[in-house]
Amino acid sequence: MSDPTAPAVATPQLADGIKHVHGTLYEIAHDAIYIAKKGEAGSNIRYLSGDEENLGVGFGKSDMDRLHASIRDSGMHNPLICRWVARDGVLSVQLVDGERRWRTIDRCLVKNEKVYDPASKKMVPAKDLYSNLLVRVYDAATDKEAMKLSYQENRSRVAFNDKVDIQLVKDLREKGFTDDEILEVTGQKTDWLR
Repeated sequence: MSDPTAPAVATPQLADGIKHVHGTLYEIAHDAIYIAKKGEAGSNIRYLSGDEENLGVGFGKSDMDRLHASIRDSGMHNPLICRWVARDGVLSVQLVDGERRWRTIDRCLVKNEKVYDPASKKMVPAKDLYSNLLVRVYDAATDKEAMKLSYQENRSRVAFNDKVDIQLVKDLREKGFTDDEILEVTGQKTDWLR
């Protein structure tokens, strides 16, 4: 039971475009997500692997094109991860993990491409599916906490290596998959399969 004599604690107002769904899951307008620029506090850790001309590992054209094709043709499977930040007196969100996915969604929205909706199993305009995104939002009050969250999220992922790719192709061929079907499963280009 709460103490009726305790002072009321003001609940900060959420920025426009943020709607609580459940737990740490929120539906947030795509353009309401703040992305720290390279060199700013809270910027993407991937930027540390880049130079003046590029943003870092995974932001190259071929990597971004592959991610774009995957999200366009299969949907976005993992929610973005953000942290709460106060901006202009209201609670807003800053991206902590998923900038490549965010940029890919942005690309689809700008072009208003048709994208795959896993719920309806149909191709729909990007603005109908991705104007609002499901996002996990965590408390990470300091830049140090945000960097820890970002680093742990990225570091815990393990990419497949060539051995796994070779074994997968071998296994799919043994199961009767055609080269076109293997390329569809892997999202790779013809020269990769050779």
